[in-house]
Amino acid sequence: MGVAIKMKKKIIRNLSFFICAAVASITLYHHFANRVNLRKFPYPFKAAVAICNDIDETTTVDEFLEIQKFLNTTRETSIGKGVGLEIGNSFWMYSADLKDNFTYFKGLTPGPSENASIIRDFIKSGYLDVIHTFGNFSRVGGFKREMAVKAFEELNKYGCKVKVWVNHGDRFNGQNIGAAPFYRGDNHDADEYHIDVTIRYGVEFLWTSDITNIIGQDANSSVFDVLKQERRPFEILKLFVGKDTLWTINKLLDIEVLDDATKIYRFKRYGFWEKPYAKDLADLISAETLKSLKSKNGYMIVYAHLGRNHDSKNFISVELQQALRYLTNELSSGEIYVTTTSKLLQYNLFHNKLDWTVRRKDGYFNIEINKILDEISGNRIPKLEDLQGITFYTPNAKKTQIFIGNQQISHMIVNPPDYTGKESVSIPLISLKFPEKYL
Repeated sequence: MGVAIKMKKKIIRNLSFFICAAVASITLYHHFANRVNLRKFPYPFKAAVAICNDIDETTTVDEFLEIQKFLNTTRETSIGKGVGLEIGNSFWMYSADLKDNFTYFKGLTPGPSENASIIRDFIKSGYLDVIHTFGNFSRVGGFKREMAVKAFEELNKYGCKVKVWVNHGDRFNGQNIGAAPFYRGDNHDADEYHIDVTIRYGVEFLWTSDITNIIGQDANSSVFDVLKQERRPFEILKLFVGKDTLWTINKLLDIEVLDDATKIYRFKRYGFWEKPYAKDLADLISAETLKSLKSKNGYMIVYAHLGRNHDSKNFISVELQQALRYLTNELSSGEIYVTTTSKLLQYNLFHNKLDWTVRRKDGYFNIEINKILDEISGNRIPKLEDLQGITFYTPNAKKTQIFIGNQQISHMIVNPPDYTGKESVSIPLISLKFPEKYL
């Protein structure tokens, strides 16, 4: 009899435990099901890619235009039918190399070249969104601060703004910015010093020659993703102590403190130093790589030199054309967001720094965007165009509203459930427009 009573009590205790656990699970489910969350990428994408091309060896305007028409439109070109992607490019203001005809100024002079107006048009369109330093001074040097001042005076004169800076070339390019001793653009005592006028002009993002072999930044990467890169024992030790540790090394953006104490956002590019040619880009954006990127929900800004294409009669090799068409399919099927370097960096920054709250009113989820928490430029209320692509998961998309301050966003998009099964609302993406006169 005593055994039966004990068994009965044990069954009741176990049953009580399972009932409590079930109630807790249901409560937890309803708690999270009724929460609004910031989605990582614009709806419906699982990852994001930008191809960041250095203008090196794109020596003529005809080559530049034909490459961009193939990349940015779906028109027929000498390369083939265009892939219609938002892939930007970079430009030079000057060049000491006589072979470089596609520059803003004539050689090293302050006089605009015949290509200056084309460069201005593409900057304004958003497709020239990177300044690849002020120019090509490889093997000879010769850059001075006054050249930077002149360059920005000219760009400002026509309302041409570029937010992204990418270092270039060998030790003779003293305009470069960063830690290397021959990078003197941020050395206040150097003749090449210019970072003050560069920041004042509007550059916000800096690439200091930081290449990563890890597929996907701000991603679900493992320890092995970091350790499998070729590293010396001392470099492995640094992954656990110091500034760039295992827990910070794979961020797309971080803050760089320059020689003159200026702070700027530094970004990484994915690639390999031994793969600097146009045909190598096909490997860097292979189907296998993109599959891995999606599985990690990562960002990737890819290192490229589309002008290093002398082994291809049509500027872009057949292998690279196929890889770009595959990337187009990933975009059109809602898998990978593809855009320019500047747009992706700004999206990443604003997404990570967004300060927002949710209030329930009259049955609605009211998402209130308060400000951008920017450590460098200062906290500020964003403009609508700054927030394009920002997406929120919500329990009821049709009963959700987005406000910037007290102003409701009227053109919000209501999205059906994505691959997670969740509904969402988005601020619309704004597509770039290719300059009509060059079609």
